[in-house]
This record gives sequence, structure tokens and C-alpha cells, in this order.
Amino acid sequence: MHGRPRIPLVAALATAALPLAVSATTVDYTLELPPNQAVAYLLQLEPRHAGRLVVEADWTAERVLVLRLEPPDAAAVRRTGLSPQRIEVELDPAALAEGRAWQLAIRGLPSRHAGRGTVRVTLPDAVTPADRAARPAVPAPVVAGGRATIEPRAAPGGASPEDARLFAAIERLRLAVVAPDAPAPDICRWQAELLRYLAASRDRGARPAPPTSRLLERMARTVLAVEELRASTDPLLGPSPAAADGLQRRAWEVLFRERTAPLRGALDGLLADLDPPPAELTGEAWPVRLASCLAACERHFEELRLRGAEQASNRELAEHQWSRMLAAADALSSLAARGAETAAPVK
Repeated sequence: MHGRPRIPLVAALATAALPLAVSATTVDYTLELPPNQAVAYLLQLEPRHAGRLVVEADWTAERVLVLRLEPPDAAAVRRTGLSPQRIEVELDPAALAEGRAWQLAIRGLPSRHAGRGTVRVTLPDAVTPADRAARPAVPAPVVAGGRATIEPRAAPGGASPEDARLFAAIERLRLAVVAPDAPAPDICRWQAELLRYLAASRDRGARPAPPTSRLLERMARTVLAVEELRASTDPLLGPSPAAADGLQRRAWEVLFRERTAPLRGALDGLLADLDPPPAELTGEAWPVRLASCLAACERHFEELRLRGAEQASNRELAEHQWSRMLAAADALSSLAARGAETAAPVK
């Protein structure tokens, strides 16, 4: 975030358009979500070059927002759901005709949950395809813990079984995050921060206090509960009987939602209990981001069964996040096992 302008979104709305540089431009806006109030923001964008326009939004509250990117003369692109959300479009020269502004609208219904977030807008630059091809390849990302790179580390000789499990689980997560063939950057923005937290806890021999231990185990078990939904072969969990008549399909959907209601309740409760988190996690951003991303993945797996692959939301997010989410669950459970007492099961 260093080196990029960060503007309060409310203040940015007062201007008709943002003055953007000719080179690649990324601007962060602060998103304010007051409790018990609807939100409606409108941001004017002026893309000047063909290429990829990306909007990334994440926020801390358990709150559904609608992001709508509106080109001057084309159909709008819309994303709806909990944090995080991402819109990505390719701009051709025709889309920039007459220099007309694009609009990004952000709306949400009133909610008791207050929160803050960030909207990041990246506009394409003026680099030609030939120039871009001549640039040196970008190396695989390296996750940094503070100023030091997190290096692979095996359990020392004589380590307890619990510590050996923790070392191995953190290494599996590290490899999943920094692997050269990793499917995509982490748009949910929890992975590097969690890895730093786990490595720091491991290296100082931390034993989480009971409230923290219980929460870490609860997060891990909730991930595994979502995995059970994803991998289930139970016919009551779909996929939906597409060939069935309307009455039969509606009856199946009622049964499906009844069966999955406890999982949605567990996700809602997890997000609620992170506001505020246990004292040991104060100042850590990854718990809410991970829980929000987990909720987005669960929605995808539900909609995959209800609507099919073509209509299920958050498809790319779930594809890119899920293997790392499972690795994170193992590491969180391993750290929780170091705690002073056994963590409680998912409520």
C-alpha cells in the first residue's frame, strides 16, 4: 500500500473525475460503512488507455454490497456479495471513444454491522504489447514476515508431535502460497498475513490463550465443514434436479437450504465473533478477511449445486483460494493444539 494514494471515498465523490497519470495508476479509496444506514457511493473513472481495468474491494463488516461498473455505451458489470469482490474488464480503443467517463457505483442496504474497507482501482497504462513483452519476467512472489523472508523450516530434533505437526502444516501452507504455479494472486488478502502470524507464533513457541485457541480451531473446523459440502455425494445436496418439474425442484431446494442452514449459521457466527476478536488477535486483519473469503467460497459451492457451474458466483475466487484455505485450516488447527485447553467445536 506504500507509495499509492489513499483517498476517503466520500471525499472522492465530490469531484467529477479523478486526475489520472499517463502511466499505470492504482488508487486506493477508503470505504466507510456506518451501522444502520444504507450506503450509496458513485465514483467517476477516466480510463485513457486500452488494457485491463480492475476493481478490487474488501471490507471488514459482514455486509452484502453491490458493485456495478458502468461503461458509457455497454452493459454494466455487476458483483454482489460479502467481502471481497473483484471486477475485471478488458478495454479496447472503442471503449475509450470521446473520453467519456465510466462510473463505479457501490450500494448496500442498512445493516447493524459497521465496518471499513478499501476499494482499489487499477487503470491500464500506455505500454504497447511489444514493450510489455520486452519487460523481464516477474519472479514468483515471496511472502515476507516483517522485513525477513519466511524461509522453509523443519521441526527441530526432539520436537513434540504437536510441534512437528505445526511445523509441517505451516510449510505446506507456505508452499501453497509462494509456489511458482500458484493459480492467482490472493485477492482476499489473508494468506501472506496469516503465514506471517503462524511463522511468528511458531518461532517464539507461542501457546495461544484459550479464547484464541478456541477461535483458531473453530475457523479450521468451519473450513472443513465447507469442504464437506463441496465434496459431498449426498443426493439431497445436489446437483439440482434440473429435469424435475417446478414443484419437485422447489421441494428439493427447500430441503437443500434446510440442510445447509447450520453451515451458513456457523459462518455468520464466526464473522460476528470476530468483531471484536480475542485480545491476542487485536490488530490482525487476516481473521476477518479469511472468514469473509470462506463465506464467499461457501456461497459458490452452494450455488454450484443450485444453479450449475455457469451461474454460480465467485467461481474463480473459489478455484484460486480453496486449496490454500484447506492448508490454512490444518495450520490453524495445529497452532490451536498448542493452546492451554482443547478448543470448542463449531457452534
